[in-house]
Amino acid sequence: FKFTYDTIMDKKNDVVSRNGYDKITAFNVTSPTEFQMVFQEVFAPYRELWAGSSTTVLPQHILEGKNFNKVWNNCICDPKTKKPISSGPMLVQSFTPDRQVTLVPNKNYWGAKVAQVPKVVFIPVRDSNSEVNAFRSGEVDMIYPQNQIGLRKRIEAVDGAKYTTALGPQWEHFDMLSTVPGLDDLQVRKAIATAMPRQQIVDRVVKDANDNAEVLNNTQYMVNQQEYIPNWAMYPASGDVEAAKAMLDAAGWVPGSDGVREKGRVKLAFTVGTTSGNQARILSEQIMQQQLQKIGVKLTIKNAPDILDTNMTGFDFETLIFAWVGAPDPYTGNVIWLSSAIPEKCPKKVAKAGACDHTGQNYTKVKDPQVDALLNGTDKESDAATRASLFNQADLQLATNDVTVIPLFQKPTQLGYKNSISGVQDNPTQDGFTWNIEDWTYTP
Repeated sequence: FKFTYDTIMDKKNDVVSRNGYDKITAFNVTSPTEFQMVFQEVFAPYRELWAGSSTTVLPQHILEGKNFNKVWNNCICDPKTKKPISSGPMLVQSFTPDRQVTLVPNKNYWGAKVAQVPKVVFIPVRDSNSEVNAFRSGEVDMIYPQNQIGLRKRIEAVDGAKYTTALGPQWEHFDMLSTVPGLDDLQVRKAIATAMPRQQIVDRVVKDANDNAEVLNNTQYMVNQQEYIPNWAMYPASGDVEAAKAMLDAAGWVPGSDGVREKGRVKLAFTVGTTSGNQARILSEQIMQQQLQKIGVKLTIKNAPDILDTNMTGFDFETLIFAWVGAPDPYTGNVIWLSSAIPEKCPKKVAKAGACDHTGQNYTKVKDPQVDALLNGTDKESDAATRASLFNQADLQLATNDVTVIPLFQKPTQLGYKNSISGVQDNPTQDGFTWNIEDWTYTP
């Protein structure tokens, strides 16, 4: 833990955020199994420093003395042996990159019991359709694919198959870079949010996988969290074309001869992008494209396989569709909204070399002093109810006066497994479906 803290605070190392760690004035190792953090002031989300969506306790015996910025560029493994690093109820027995990894029980596991299954083999499959085909043919006994349309029926149609789904902390959203001409007008962004057919996207893209899916109306909390307040319900779920038109009329955006609105020399014509090959997101793009055309906003679909690694980090985009991974505590998402979390532009060549400045993830360049004050205030508020209220106030401010990220829905998980496996329970958090692997049993 201390090694991880020291690594994060070393200014030579590229890390997403030092927020929280930079408030520690002393880090004391008090015993072989205990440590103490001393903060300069009250820091309410202290647990999230070790249980967030991006924090992992680093293996000192592997990384000490290595170049942190390069050691795992090609493989998250021991740089000397090229073998994966593992802990928990299972250990890596063998590993072949891009082909498979075999796990066996860890007899020295600290937990209540040793894993029951003698071996678990993971085989990487590059797309959801191939996963289902492998499941159907018996090549694999379990799959955990990305949400895609029609997968549920195909999984349930497999002989002896069980299907389960849950709504977790991943949330899909539509992003607008606020410095792009046209999108730098708040009224344009609000009009797009007003017209956005979010309910249609949920019905056609998500309901197929999870019957409980609904439009997400908060950027800080998920629908199934008790702190959730539907602040974004001010924008109609099905989209209101006429209201959006009126907003653009009032803002002086006039339809041109091609139907695309313009003002001065700026036209409301933008690209929308997502990762190539994701059919569910491509359908979402098409639904948005058709709806926004009705209000005089033209979206041109421009997808790329590395769009999030290069275009987004280089601010070489206009609008995007992707998902953030959240956590029970919204603190880990502060780096998306804070003015101080706008990273430096990363050129594509540098991005591919893995040498970008990643100290922040505010890729829409939203700058709102009120949001900054509210989110920074949550760090110092130890009362849970008051703290949740501050997050919701920040969300309401984002919905009312910023509108750079439009929440769409919680992403459903899709887990299929054969009835020969028991003890499986989906866990729609960062831990995923293997969280209780020591409880699995297998009957051939």
